[in-house]
Amino acid sequence: MYFKTDSILYNNIFTDYLISTEIDVDLNKLVEEAYVIEDNEIGIDKTNVGGYHSPLFEEANFSEFNRLREGIIAFSNHHLFNDLNVKYTVDRCSWWVNINGFKDSMEPHIHTDADLIGVFYIKVPEDSGYLQLMNNGGAAYTKLGRLNSVFKCDTLPGRFYLMPGHMWHLVTTNYSHEPRITAAYNLHIK
Repeated sequence: MYFKTDSILYNNIFTDYLISTEIDVDLNKLVEEAYVIEDNEIGIDKTNVGGYHSPLFEEANFSEFNRLREGIIAFSNHHLFNDLNVKYTVDRCSWWVNINGFKDSMEPHIHTDADLIGVFYIKVPEDSGYLQLMNNGGAAYTKLGRLNSVFKCDTLPGRFYLMPGHMWHLVTTNYSHEPRITAAYNLHIK
């Protein structure tokens, strides 16, 4: 043999990640507040293909969404300090609600200037689609990179999924006749 197998060292360099946690909130209250938002706020056309995308909020007059936002900021700060070993903290956190019905989806997109992005799943009926993350590093343009360039994330209600802001992602088509309800987040650090 021309090399020593016991001398091999591995270093993961420039990797992206997805980290998730449960956030202690009342999902039924979030569903109610999501529909109040939809009834009272004109939706905007972003990356959604069908469905409802609310305007962005920082803090709003929705007690359970404010509680969720506080939990997401706390988890993100924990991640920054403990996992990434940086001294940054969340400076701004904006969020919005997505309500996607039958055959609605989200196009591939990034959240431009956000340092971290995330999505909290409030209601996830069976066959309502999944979160798909795409490798956008240089390796995605090689044969080896294309083999592992897409990550399918089966999502669960009550979980928050956090990733770097530059991560390309989409949400596949909802084939359930029940809506999929999520809250998405842009987190800026200082």
